[in-house]
Amino acid sequence: MFEQLRQSVVDNPLQLPGCTVQLAVSTGLVTQISDNLEDLIRLSDDRLYTAKETGRNRVISQNM
Repeated sequence: MFEQLRQSVVDNPLQLPGCTVQLAVSTGLVTQISDNLEDLIRLSDDRLYTAKETGRNRVISQNM
């Protein structure tokens, strides 16, 4: 689902008066259950930085 969202953003540049802006999306995704919200946020943030460090414009989940 998140990969489809990322691809949709890439495939549909933003049309502004006088220019077109190509967008990209990097996402860190956590799909586990935990009662500790801080851990989930940290894991998601770690994955987001992994997405950015490995080329941007990608979805990184716990099952890389």
